[in-house]
Amino acid sequence: MTLALEVKVPREELFKLISDSIKYDMSLHSKKRFEEGAMYNKTLNNYKGKPRAVTISITALSEECIEFFTASKKLKIKTNYSLDVQGSTTQINYSESLINNGWLEKLNYNIMSFIYQKRNKKKLLHQFRSMENYYLDTIKKNP
Repeated sequence: MTLALEVKVPREELFKLISDSIKYDMSLHSKKRFEEGAMYNKTLNNYKGKPRAVTISITALSEECIEFFTASKKLKIKTNYSLDVQGSTTQINYSESLINNGWLEKLNYNIMSFIYQKRNKKKLLHQFRSMENYYLDTIKKNP
């Protein structure tokens, strides 16, 4: 799944908002520091609501790119946030892809992604717009 969106937030602030969210998630599940190469375990629910233990590995961490892998026993998913400056706005390029060898797992992932794609994109758009609104509200309160 890919998503491109332009927001009225400077790249530095957007990076801070995304990284703060990841730091908070890490603090709930691990005592490790938020840095490139960090790994932590947590439990996520699959599309049926069943819990699944996963390991999250942060592989790239800079103001231009945040990348991490979410791996369970069967699947490994690569998630990438690319942040490009577009004048006074920032272009967010979000991508999520399956890294796996089995064709059956790829087929299942593609089918489920297709079924839930609209819902997932809507949730992501809402998440990015909420970040933008939070930043704009903060600027209005503290000029």
